[in-house]
Amino acid sequence: MYRITPMTVLGSIVLSMSCWAIAPVSTASVKIPFKSPSDKPAPRRASTSQGASRGGLCDSSVSRGAASVKALLPENHYGLTAVERPMIVAYLPETSATEVFFSLKDETKQLHFEASLPISGKAGLFRFQLPEQAPALEPGKHYQWFLAVKCNGKLRPSSPFIDGWVQRVLPEPAVAAVVGQSPSMTKAMSLGAAGFWYDTLATLTQLKQQEPENLEIAQSWRDFLGWTALSSQELDTLMISEVLQ
Repeated sequence: MYRITPMTVLGSIVLSMSCWAIAPVSTASVKIPFKSPSDKPAPRRASTSQGASRGGLCDSSVSRGAASVKALLPENHYGLTAVERPMIVAYLPETSATEVFFSLKDETKQLHFEASLPISGKAGLFRFQLPEQAPALEPGKHYQWFLAVKCNGKLRPSSPFIDGWVQRVLPEPAVAAVVGQSPSMTKAMSLGAAGFWYDTLATLTQLKQQEPENLEIAQSWRDFLGWTALSSQELDTLMISEVLQ
């Protein structure tokens, strides 16, 4: 088990922000295929459905209809990765909180990694890649991750949270050859066709960050998230989110 401080993992965190606005007009995009791993069902359903619904995220003054924490995962909250330390991507609405808590456990509830991570409090995409200090995921083993907002710096039963499942699977040689390549649409298509959700989303998010004005990339990113249970309105909001270092 490894525990680290926020400063240790600050370099592994990227928080992006965006304001709620009208989505841009749809444009041509590259369709990213995705092979859902139906032969590898999640061990158990995740504890929550696309995130907590408590509006305001620690701010009682914000209306109950405000956005909630959202996990960017397929409807069964389960996905595959080909890498030892995958990236988790989530949406965080505006909040007065300054930290989130992340933990990763195996099927037996054995703690694999945990950390408190600093956030800016601004609305946007939050991505966190397991750092080198974290033990590598074992191939074939299921892990459940948990991300909670620390209201007033504390975890409580009422803390807004999301969770999901990840399994590392060793890729076929042809796919393994592209795993370490720089982000590209070709890489995203290869990973998606092989069913590696976490790595496909990570690649598309990196491309979105590199070319924030590229509407084709943004549309491809949005279309890929059609595999989630997010509504069209939610996807439109995420599509125009700017990814910042």
